[in-house]
Amino acid sequence: MAVHGCGSRSIQGSCLIDPRYLQHPGGIDPDEALERTNRKLSGSVRNPAIAGFIQRFQFLEREGAKDGKKMGEMTLEEMDVYWERAKEV
Repeated sequence: MAVHGCGSRSIQGSCLIDPRYLQHPGGIDPDEALERTNRKLSGSVRNPAIAGFIQRFQFLEREGAKDGKKMGEMTLEEMDVYWERAKEV
């Protein structure tokens, strides 16, 4: 039984982002869903939207590290500054 549109294995990893889907009664294994999503994304780098997201995120990590900042310690506002800079590159 699919709930909230998470019955398709191709979108199950995306459903993990929303806490409403974590208690899914359809028997989705969260680890398997996340692994499938990771495999799908790694094979989708040819998709310009996904490739752009990955490049911006890597820019955020790299430039933050140059400034002595760690991802887990940055505020959303700090990350947003790097994200906007990445769009300009």
